[in-house]
Amino acid sequence: MPILYVLLTCFLTIFLEGFLVALSNFRFFFLLNIALFNKINWKYLLFFTVLGSVVLDVIYHYVLGTNLLITGISLLLMLGISLLVPLNYNLPGYSVKFFCIFIYYLLLAFVPELISTGNWVSITGLMVGGMVLKALASIAFCVVFDLVWSRLRKRDEGTKLRSL
Repeated sequence: MPILYVLLTCFLTIFLEGFLVALSNFRFFFLLNIALFNKINWKYLLFFTVLGSVVLDVIYHYVLGTNLLITGISLLLMLGISLLVPLNYNLPGYSVKFFCIFIYYLLLAFVPELISTGNWVSITGLMVGGMVLKALASIAFCVVFDLVWSRLRKRDEGTKLRSL
């Protein structure tokens, strides 16, 4: 049954990703990966990430594995930093998430072009400013997601819904 939830979440995420990319070039798939990091079982998150990455590679006409590479680098960076800085609901945790989301958008700017054609893309100050704004909006989503998640789940029992 959890696999069905992961599949439905993946397809809903792909739909929202396509809508938000067309609207404002905002990536929702990676944002949901960041928000669900250490909140659900790692096996389900891995399945969600691999399946979503392959589907997004097909949609965006990337070489297969490009989204998984970019997402994996950013999530592994967050995992490595989380060994030193806890990713709790505090300023250092959200600053780590901000840094990893910014790195994701930075890698997304040049890695697909580098893989497909072998050419570097020049990064301008306007592009960096857009990346910072998207990372700030992503952090706002993470804060709201964490608040909603903590309201729905009990602190000691993360797998059970809170009774009304």
